[in-house]
Parts: sequence; C-alpha cells; structure tokens
Amino acid sequence: MKNDQKIEELNQSVGIECWSAEQIQQAQILAAKEAGFEAIAFRDRSDTPEMVVLPAGSYGMGEVFEKHKVTFARPFAVGKYLVTVEEWKRFVERLRPEDEVLPGIGAGYLAGTGTVRGHNKVLLKTPTKATELHHEVLSYVKETNSDLPVTNVNWFDAQDYVRWLSTQTGHTYRLLTEAEWEYACRAGSVTEYYWGDEVGHNNCNCQDSESEWSCKSASPVGSFKPNAFGLYDMLGNAWEWVEDPWHENYEGAPNDGTAWMSEGNRQWRVLRGGCWDSDPRDARSPLRLWIEPSIRNYGIGFRVARTL
Repeated sequence: MKNDQKIEELNQSVGIECWSAEQIQQAQILAAKEAGFEAIAFRDRSDTPEMVVLPAGSYGMGEVFEKHKVTFARPFAVGKYLVTVEEWKRFVERLRPEDEVLPGIGAGYLAGTGTVRGHNKVLLKTPTKATELHHEVLSYVKETNSDLPVTNVNWFDAQDYVRWLSTQTGHTYRLLTEAEWEYACRAGSVTEYYWGDEVGHNNCNCQDSESEWSCKSASPVGSFKPNAFGLYDMLGNAWEWVEDPWHENYEGAPNDGTAWMSEGNRQWRVLRGGCWDSDPRDARSPLRLWIEPSIRNYGIGFRVARTL
C-alpha cells in the first residue's frame, strides 16, 4: 500500500505535463521570440539541420517507479529530425574525404561488433559482417535515400559532427543530455509513448507498430506524426546517442537537465528511443540502454541539440 502511494505521489503531473498542446506551442513561440527567432523552427544555415525551440519548464523523468522532477531554467533547441544521410554526407565529404570507408555511408556500414544492453538482457546485437538481408535491403536504401536517418555512427562520430556544426555556424551544437532527450520526447506527455500507453497503429517504426517499414528497414525521417513539440521520430526508427555516461539509476542525478558527468560508468554511453526492429517495450519514452561509445550499429543514429 505504501509503495502504491509513493508511486502515485511520484507520478503527479508537474510543469509542462499540466499544459495543453496549445499552451506548449505558445510557450515555444514565446521562447523562440526571446531567442531572436521569428518561428519555432529555424536553421542557422540552409544546409544545416532544422532545429525546434523548446521552452524552459519542468517534467517528471523516468519510469513510473522512479520518476524525479527535472527543471530547465532556459530554453534550448533540438533537431526536428534525426540527422539524415544527406546531412552526414555533407560532413564527411567536406571534412574526411580521404577516408576509404566512411562511417554511416556505403555497403560497409554494418561493419563493427558490439551489443546493446538493457537490464539483464541483450536487446540488439551487431553482426560481425552484414547479413544478406541487411546488405541487400539496408545498404541499398542507405545509398539511395538521403532522407533516411544516418546509422552506424558511434558516439565519437556524433561528437565530431556536432563540433563541426559548431565551427561552421558559430553556435554551440552538441548531443542532447539524457534529461533533455526525455523532455523533448515526452513533450508534456506522461504516458509510455508520447501518443499514449500502447504502441498502436502506424505511430512509429518499430516491431508491431504496423508501419510499412517495421522490422524491415529504417524509414525516411518525418514519416509519422510529430509529438507536441513538433519533433519527429523521437521513438522508433533509430536509437539516439546522448551525452551522458551510464548510471544504473537516477539516484544523485542532476535536477537541472544538465548531463550527469560525475560518477557513473564512462565505458558506456546511453541510448534512447528504440529503432525499426525494437520490441515496443524498448521504444518507450522512459526506456534507457547502454553500449560502448565506440560501437557502430545498423540501428544507432543521433540527433543534435543547440544551446540558445
């Protein structure tokens, strides 16, 4: 009884969870204007990722049994979409043209070994070499569709990309912190997914979501309805790297939304969001996994954040 009462107390709506979709949008508009933008969505340059302004606010982070309040004192911007093949190609062609095999591009994009781990189970294992299915289906679409999310990029590759973006634009681009990622994903929702408590029909690209791409391949970014912030593919399609090293639980986690860099296991980095072949339970808003930051995997991509 006491545990039930504690869980109920932990799951009281806070901050933006009490706002309507209209109130969330109005807060975004105000935050964008205060940051000097005419609209919620913007690009620093015509060839850089489209960003969306998120307002300052509070929310409850974590599973229902371990929620804790996180408050962002300032707004920040998040990529409207996962970083795409086209955007990644622009980076590698300008900065690393001498590489014989470029991460995330080409038939070799499944190279590498490693395991994505959840609590007491293996959720996604990288093949030591491309299987016929992955080579024929995924390598083909990888080469021909520039609006797919780039995958097979490790945490260090993603860091190279955001540093390059910062240099190109004069603004601070980075990976999202884990707290920012869940805030961005939930967009005021308190359910398992940002659209409800069930995976439902054609809401995202993962197992049993009944999309045309489920368990077949990644889908073009923006193929499903966005969340209340106007962000696409926050669940399913491709796992997303975040900044933080792995911590077993949220005990001692910062409550201001910054990256939790103290303690933890720096040999592991956090993944969020699930991918096109993830079990629906592993494509939920609070679900978190860990993996070696050097691993490149067919199901792992990333999106960017920008400090305002």
